[in-house]
Amino acid sequence: MQQLWAAVRRPFVLDLRALALLRMGVAAVLLLDLAIRSTDLEAHYSNLGVLPIPALLDYTWTPYQFSLHVASGLWQVQAVLFLVAAALAGALLLGYHTRLATVASWVLLVSLQNRNTLIGQGGDDLLRMLLFWGIFLPWGRVWSWDARREPLPERLDYASAATVAYVVQLALLYWCTALLKYGPEWTRDGTAIYYALSLDQLLLPGGRLLYPHFELLRWLTFATWYT
Repeated sequence: MQQLWAAVRRPFVLDLRALALLRMGVAAVLLLDLAIRSTDLEAHYSNLGVLPIPALLDYTWTPYQFSLHVASGLWQVQAVLFLVAAALAGALLLGYHTRLATVASWVLLVSLQNRNTLIGQGGDDLLRMLLFWGIFLPWGRVWSWDARREPLPERLDYASAATVAYVVQLALLYWCTALLKYGPEWTRDGTAIYYALSLDQLLLPGGRLLYPHFELLRWLTFATWYT
């Protein structure tokens, strides 16, 4: 029975050092996300932009949403909230008051995403969920400011309901993505990545380098599907 339990438990046992790296990675993505969003601060988050607060409340708002960012339509207030979010992400990166920084970062991330849902995408949902599960993970136990004076734990492996939720979250990401990859663009034509890179408004510099090479993109599409 113990061997069966150990086999069931094994996929959900995470290393505390890996959790620390996860914390740093999520914090870095938060900072990058804020930096990218700040380039269109007025256009996307103020009343002078594409979605003023009155329009947001009239057409897209639901009773289940909350957002500190709807408190004011001034871009200056939005800038202050961005700076607070960046400071909290920096604290999370360093592991300074890790649990508090995680909770506060999650609240501000949800608030920011709810301010303008028209520009959201799947990556935003994943970041929000990873940060949520981080609230319940001991990702500040090692390699953090909080742990600087504490000895390294004797056991570096950790398992809990939170690690189960985190692993299942990542597994669902890949399973659901795989379920969507059964169209002819993936299995026959090999044009899926080409079509994805044709969305110019989402194209990054690396994608621009690949886009002209159709045969390479076709090979990458099949490689993605078969692996």
